[in-house]
Amino acid sequence: MNDFTHKVRILARLEVMLLRINAQIMARQAFYYAIALLAGLLALAMLNLSVYMYLSTQFGNGMAALLVAAANAVVAIIVVMVAGRVQPGPEAETVKEMRDLAVAEVSADVQAAKEDFNQITADVKRIRSGFGSLAGGDITQLALSNLAPLLGLLINALKGGRKRSKK
Repeated sequence: MNDFTHKVRILARLEVMLLRINAQIMARQAFYYAIALLAGLLALAMLNLSVYMYLSTQFGNGMAALLVAAANAVVAIIVVMVAGRVQPGPEAETVKEMRDLAVAEVSADVQAAKEDFNQITADVKRIRSGFGSLAGGDITQLALSNLAPLLGLLINALKGGRKRSKK
């Protein structure tokens, strides 16, 4: 059972490692999203203002606003695509393989324990039926018939011990 406990501990550690790796990836993605958002907002504010001012002299206020909005949308899409490309490193795949191996080992141990339990259950049933056939089918009668002489001997031994201690 010690080996089983060791395997379960390894499995738990691997799961924790996978969670940490996934948390690090999510933190990196969130960090990139935040940087993209901040940079986008600052740049967008200044760029929007300057482009709008330039385009309003060329095309008028309405068309200038439309062109600035379209450019903003393109920039936002590019930043989101870059942030979405962050992938786990090769260590995550190795940890997953180790976890799968540990799960297979623990499953094999549980299956072996289940088979041992089933074998013990079958052995107990076989022993019970053997005793039952000796007693003619009534196991309590067999137990009482064998215990009665033993109890008598035990009582006599105790009585004899008391008589000797009184003398």
